[in-house]
Amino acid sequence: MSVHSFPQKIRAFTRKLQRANTATKRRWFFGSAAISFVFVFAAWVVYVSNAIVPISGRTQSENSTSFGSTFKAGIGNLTRDLGQKYDVFRKNLDKNLKIIEDKITETNTITIDGSDTVPFVPAPLENTSLIPLP
Repeated sequence: MSVHSFPQKIRAFTRKLQRANTATKRRWFFGSAAISFVFVFAAWVVYVSNAIVPISGRTQSENSTSFGSTFKAGIGNLTRDLGQKYDVFRKNLDKNLKIIEDKITETNTITIDGSDTVPFVPAPLENTSLIPLP
């Protein structure tokens, strides 16, 4: 079995499926969708079973949380996170405004250096005659 035979077999199968009738295409579509669903559902079940603490492992205080205490804790976390983000935003804004202010107030100097070895000699202007307008 060569290394290139597997991709060639896949390519040949894909071409065969493209040329097949609609019923065959539909069968392969629903079959592959069902297999994909099973894999995604199994991954979700594994994730949920590992992410959620079993009820028997909870303490009494965790079981007795009410909507109000949960909402209050969520609002507290939200305001703390927003405060931290605002502090970072404010520091960056101050730094950038300082850079812009420095650029605006910066004084530019222009220096023209003349060359001592090659003197500047203007080219003569061409003669133009005045033409009176009507």
